[in-house]
Amino acid sequence: MDVRCLLPRCLLLLCFWYRRIEDKEVGLSMAARFSYNKILTAVFVAAVILFGGLTVFSAEYSTSNFVIRDAPTPELAKLFGDTAERCRAELSQLWLGKQLPDWSAPCPISINVGAHLGAGGQTSFVPTGSEVYGWDMRIQGSVERIVDSVLPHEITHMILASHFCRPLPRWLDEGAATSVEHVSEQQKYRKMLLNYLDPSVGKALPFNKMVTMKSYPSDPLPLYSQGHAVVELLLTLGGHRHFVNFVERGMENGNWSNAVHEFYGYENLGELQTAWIQWMQDGSTNNMATYQRTSVRENNTATTLPPQQPLQLATPMPSYAAKTVVLPGPAVDDKLPTKEVNRNEPQILLEWSLPVRR
Repeated sequence: MDVRCLLPRCLLLLCFWYRRIEDKEVGLSMAARFSYNKILTAVFVAAVILFGGLTVFSAEYSTSNFVIRDAPTPELAKLFGDTAERCRAELSQLWLGKQLPDWSAPCPISINVGAHLGAGGQTSFVPTGSEVYGWDMRIQGSVERIVDSVLPHEITHMILASHFCRPLPRWLDEGAATSVEHVSEQQKYRKMLLNYLDPSVGKALPFNKMVTMKSYPSDPLPLYSQGHAVVELLLTLGGHRHFVNFVERGMENGNWSNAVHEFYGYENLGELQTAWIQWMQDGSTNNMATYQRTSVRENNTATTLPPQQPLQLATPMPSYAAKTVVLPGPAVDDKLPTKEVNRNEPQILLEWSLPVRR
């Protein structure tokens, strides 16, 4: 039984005995009563710490852009804070080719550390059209996964939100964020996608539907895994900065077919979808010449190295299976909605712990 469940019972029992002692119903000496008083005081202090003062054991650490809260130790608070700043600097350079200026106010990060917790988090912000503010992040997981996956994932959301000053389409946002996670986490998205692409499962998303999704579906895992794979292909074809320029063009009016043609050379979303399916059936080969198209724009490539070198696993990254992939619905519909997001409306990015992120 949890010690926090036993303490109230012990406290009540001691209070009962203390009352009997005070009423002289139990014949104890003054010295014995004094010992009981000390025991009662110690139990009371322990109860206060565990129930009303759990934050006694938490630590805070502040940097220029983050405030770490609820860390178990000062050492971990510093580790998380320094890691967050490093990720912000390196990922800004990776995605944008420059450093972001400091935010007007630091982002508080509430952390729940536990080896048994699934890795995940939630980041919220308020866009104004020219900047974002009101950052708030809550994350959980083991120390290792928080450092190498959760913080890079959430901070990628923040960097892209700071750049665009509005929420991105879900597949782009999550695809980009999952691309900087540890290789062991990316393995899980690949394995999931193999299942979702099975026609008998029927959870794959046709591209014309995927690109218009501005909120999470009831089951977000197909979106996560497919968004990860599509962004992986685009990053391999053009690099990170080219990808960000592509996103910017697509978000101008919602015409993603034109953006795909301009930045990646495919005629429309349907041709990109066909190439993506072929790429997966070929085992996500590194020989990209087969899938390369002549882009209207010069390929503005950037380094594709992750912000930190991932651990080398004994098990290699699984490739996408060579199997027939059939996506439901039409391949593409160029008449896509062009409704702009209200930049003055508060937006929240929700992504609670997912079963696959361990």
